[in-house]
Amino acid sequence: MKRVILSSCPKNGIVLDAFVGSGTTCEAVEVLANEINCSWIGIDNSKFAIHTARKRLIELNGKSKRKKRWVGNAYEKS
Repeated sequence: MKRVILSSCPKNGIVLDAFVGSGTTCEAVEVLANEINCSWIGIDNSKFAIHTARKRLIELNGKSKRKKRWVGNAYEKS
């Protein structure tokens, strides 16, 4: 996964994972973030997949980030 990301994502780029599943791609980008200064967007229509990926990323980073909730036309921290 590291080789694919390094060869396809430019520095300061964004990796799009439209089928996030268990979050493998997002986790790989998080690990490489300091090396190539990139970010990621993960999308999935399964609540289970989103929960699994979020749990995996929390375990990787060691803490939970504040959730944001869409309200009207703005995000609200909760």
